[in-house]
Amino acid sequence: MSIDFSATYRDGVLYPDAPLHLPNNITLEVRAVPKSETSLPDPFPATREEILAIRPKSPPFTADELRERIAKHAFSVGSLPDGFSRADIYSDHD
Repeated sequence: MSIDFSATYRDGVLYPDAPLHLPNNITLEVRAVPKSETSLPDPFPATREEILAIRPKSPPFTADELRERIAKHAFSVGSLPDGFSRADIYSDHD
């Protein structure tokens, strides 16, 4: 079986442009061919530092923006009942 697909390589991961409909944990042999030769620097980077230099940078954000993001997505599940102990957890699994 052979399939051809387009994908984007970002941050060390290949992202297919469309679902591949393959079973989980299947082993594949992959041959990467850039769509255009201009997409790769010439010569292709060989060291970690060269690769890091061409990686897209994440947008910077401040500590206040981080707090806002955490507050936006955080939720509370409440607290444990009074008198609850580790023994209560273990007694439920004996």
